[in-house]
Amino acid sequence: MPRHLFGFIGFLTLLILVLDSLTFFRHDDWLILGNSVTHLPQNWSFAWSNQLFFSPHKAETWFFRPFFKFIVWGAYQIWGLHHLFWTLFQWFLFLCSAGIGAKAIAQRRTTQTGMLFFVSIISSFSLSVGSLIWVGEGMMNVPQVFLLIASVFLFLQKSRTTQCFSVFPYVLSLGFKESSVFLPSILLSLAVFSNELRKKSLLLIAFFLVSCAFLFFRLVVLDFNPAYLPIWNLKAVAVPLAYILGLILISFVALCLSGVSKSLFSDKQFWRNFLFCFPFLGLLILPYLGHSFFSPGWLLLPGFFSLWCFFYCVPLPVLENVSLVKVFFLTLILSSLPVFYQMHRIRWFDWGRSQKQIYSLFESLPETTSEIWIENCADPSRPDLSLQRVVGAEDNLVHLWRLLHSNYIPIRLFACKALASSRMEPGITQLRWNFYNFESLTRQD
Repeated sequence: MPRHLFGFIGFLTLLILVLDSLTFFRHDDWLILGNSVTHLPQNWSFAWSNQLFFSPHKAETWFFRPFFKFIVWGAYQIWGLHHLFWTLFQWFLFLCSAGIGAKAIAQRRTTQTGMLFFVSIISSFSLSVGSLIWVGEGMMNVPQVFLLIASVFLFLQKSRTTQCFSVFPYVLSLGFKESSVFLPSILLSLAVFSNELRKKSLLLIAFFLVSCAFLFFRLVVLDFNPAYLPIWNLKAVAVPLAYILGLILISFVALCLSGVSKSLFSDKQFWRNFLFCFPFLGLLILPYLGHSFFSPGWLLLPGFFSLWCFFYCVPLPVLENVSLVKVFFLTLILSSLPVFYQMHRIRWFDWGRSQKQIYSLFESLPETTSEIWIENCADPSRPDLSLQRVVGAEDNLVHLWRLLHSNYIPIRLFACKALASSRMEPGITQLRWNFYNFESLTRQD
């Protein structure tokens, strides 16, 4: 491995550490931690349910992600609520995923091509940042990508025994996120344009049987999360599609600017192979369409495999003279621009203060606290920056309280200044949140 690759990794690690220092756990994170840490040990079969306790004593329909629940519980046993260790774990696993993907490409193409994929994916900041610094997304998305690329790597090996083991990481990936179900389509594509369809036909049948069985179980046997029922109108489809394709395209623009040979775009073999992958890439994007919101964590899976398929399909001579240094810096700069613009626009660099403050406040309150009332004084000009988005809603904060104490207590949010004339009652703590600070309300009875 060239020495400057270690420099790239070191530079990105420092960048991740800086961002980690500016953030903390927030709404969905507390929900996920509360379910895996509190409810799962009370009933281990809960892992196999497609439900979550959004409120302390009522489970509601969610997704079927048993291994995700298990890994969150296990990680908490090791490093608790130290956010830095969650971030470093996700970053390390992401680097491992990139390394496995690079190795798979190097075996079929060249070492240079594999290294270019590695550099390109780790520096494609807009594709990965949502999964690296957000625990609720990252602990699903990063292990999912790791297991899927491990399955692809094993599938491409020459040994029949090794190929058979490729089914196991695929099965595990289904327990992290349901979108893993589409992997057999890309394996079919790889077998076709590698002229290995006949040799791997039985293995592909096994993959498709697992996929069909899981789809039947997930769509027929289990309930579907009503909050994720797609809305099939132009805006609900076009907006997330534009985000996903646009941010993925940035990485390809950086590659073109880095000196990818123009002959690539007239190479019929490349386009034949790459188009074989399009159905799979389209299926990866499909679950994220039709929603009224967009999560940056959705970019990791389709972004990772779009780049991987590109480098796997590239003809051998095309990338030999492309500079790793140029690819790294161009990709990092171009992909960081939309990320830091959005962070600045929503004042994200201040969010971590509120998140850390509420944690410290809850930790310092006595067990005898019976309720917590919080005035939500968001900036009227920025109603999107509400307490529910920046820190968490009532149910999310109830999970935080339970993680720090031995009981559940009601936590209620009020409009700004709504508590000004209320009487202080024993056991009730009253706070006011002005983006981005919490303050205790004093009483003059």
